Amino acid sequence: MSLGFKETKIWLIRMLTNHTKCWEYILEKNRIDVEEPTLRLLKGSNIWNACVIDNIDIKEKTFSYGNIYDVTHSSVHATLRLVFQFQLPIDITSISNNIIELNEESQLFGYNQISNKIINTLKNILKESLNISKNPDLFFSRKTNIEIINQKIIDTYKISSKCIPAHLVILEAGGNPNNDMEIFEACEKYYKDFGIDDENMCNTLLTIFSSYGIYNLASELGVNFLDKLKQVVNYRSTCQVLDLIWLAVGCAVQIFVEKNDITNVFNSKNDILKVWFHFFIWGELWKGHRAGIRTGDIKLQIQCFSAFSPLFPVAGKLNYAHSSVHFLSILAKYPRLQFLMNYARSVNLTRDRHYFAFDKALKTFGVKFIKENITGNIVSEDNLKRHIKSAQNNVISKTDRAVKTHYEVLWNLIDKLIEAFQVNNHELFQNCLGCTLFGFQRLYKCYETDKQRLTKIFRQEILKLETIDTTGRRSKDTHPLCKSPEICHMIMSDENFSRFKNSF
Repeated sequence: MSLGFKETKIWLIRMLTNHTKCWEYILEKNRIDVEEPTLRLLKGSNIWNACVIDNIDIKEKTFSYGNIYDVTHSSVHATLRLVFQFQLPIDITSISNNIIELNEESQLFGYNQISNKIINTLKNILKESLNISKNPDLFFSRKTNIEIINQKIIDTYKISSKCIPAHLVILEAGGNPNNDMEIFEACEKYYKDFGIDDENMCNTLLTIFSSYGIYNLASELGVNFLDKLKQVVNYRSTCQVLDLIWLAVGCAVQIFVEKNDITNVFNSKNDILKVWFHFFIWGELWKGHRAGIRTGDIKLQIQCFSAFSPLFPVAGKLNYAHSSVHFLSILAKYPRLQFLMNYARSVNLTRDRHYFAFDKALKTFGVKFIKENITGNIVSEDNLKRHIKSAQNNVISKTDRAVKTHYEVLWNLIDKLIEAFQVNNHELFQNCLGCTLFGFQRLYKCYETDKQRLTKIFRQEILKLETIDTTGRRSKDTHPLCKSPEICHMIMSDENFSRFKNSF
């Protein structure tokens, strides 16, 4: 073309574009290769480093050549390595490093002074919000909603000191997270670099009360994706659903107890009332743990977790129960660690009173951030590692989220629960396998039974007083999920899950 029309200026756009993309790729590769994340690490005798790892996987954007129905997207895995650095007001070496010897008298699991206090505190907050009076007819306020209750809980447990803002560094990634040696090497890398998990609580409550009608209560709130709720696919949405159920049950129990002059629910012969009073009490432990995270109260976090821990084996969560025993034992044995956690109780990356637990901070500012900021098509493990090494989380959202109150459905559920406590075989609890004499008794005894199971693990694996015996550890003390036609009808496919996230 240039030979035939020499005087005409012609730009070959395709060639120019390809040349530009090629040059951009070279620049990006050079930038990634020279990136050294360890240079961002803070150094000093007052720096406490909290190192965390997680699995990250990326799928190819396009299929291979050939018949797309004969091949699948290949995926690449790596071990994401992050460090949260806290600059303490004191020198770490000045902290006593005494070790406490644990024995059979060590009380690590079950209700304790702090957990009992928060149970009573949350009851009083709910009672004051309802403003119940009986003179002579029963009167209560219907203005209560979950936002009011949560704010009162946060205000009650605000502490004067603030969490130290964390310095987050994304380090060079490790190898395949499905290989034990690769995980070990990923952890060992921290020594070279330095020169030297509330989701399961949600799932536990859902599992325990699955056969007592909790999914029926969720459906009354408009939740259509009960299979996703059970799996805690979206942690924030699941928390909001459990929040609403907990508030509805608490209000209904308080109103029914005042109306019928019941002084002790546990001595009542109303089994439905007793079952859901157990949910309310155990839900208070979960709420207390979350309040401890949000306010940076480490004692509240640990003691509520300790009181909640016997419920993990109840729901068949052996691995988490096993980890809980070791976690609580380490905290009890090494008081220095607990002292350090007073300065870094939660992860403060955004602003005051908006704290994250370490696992949620890892997923939000680690895994999610990496996946959102990786460019191009990742086709190899080495390429994925190079992109992770060059990514650093410098932009953090500081905007408030819009939260729906669900006021009408909440009070409709409260009214139905009050009605269900008064009659037998209410529609809310039909086809529930746990609503039998055997099921009720099993629920009432499960806490103490599984507290003994944790104590057994403690004696065998921590104190080493007994030979390790795993027989019966995976048995559940609750019935399986109720497969009623109503619930099965509500379970929807993955393609509709976005409605669930938008609903809450």
